[in-house]
Amino acid sequence: MHDIAARHPEAERIELWFADEARIGQNGRLMQVWLPARDTAARGARPPLHLGAPRSVPSAPERGAAVALVLPEANTVAMNLMLAELGQALPAQTHAVLVLDRAGWHLSDALQIPSNMTLVHLPSHAPELNPVAKV
Repeated sequence: MHDIAARHPEAERIELWFADEARIGQNGRLMQVWLPARDTAARGARPPLHLGAPRSVPSAPERGAAVALVLPEANTVAMNLMLAELGQALPAQTHAVLVLDRAGWHLSDALQIPSNMTLVHLPSHAPELNPVAKV
């Protein structure tokens, strides 16, 4: 963080953001789920649950901020849309340090990284280091 702050003296604030994709490939289908007895369904019932569309959700826990996009795929085009949206959502004079896993679309040479953002990739096979992956 100190190195990034030194490279961006124009930023008055450096924010730590975390990003991951959720429910990739599950395009709004219904599935049957078992619910605990305390839920409103009858005990032993398997009511349908809507899984929702895939989405990318970067968040900044310190400030309680988040940006979310619902997209049909996870690829470089979708990642560029998310980076642009996050770059526009940042407060003025703020530089974001975005922590990501090593998915192919996070490492692509075709990424268009906004000037108010730096990408930091986690070590391989270490998803537990990204707190948004646990949500």
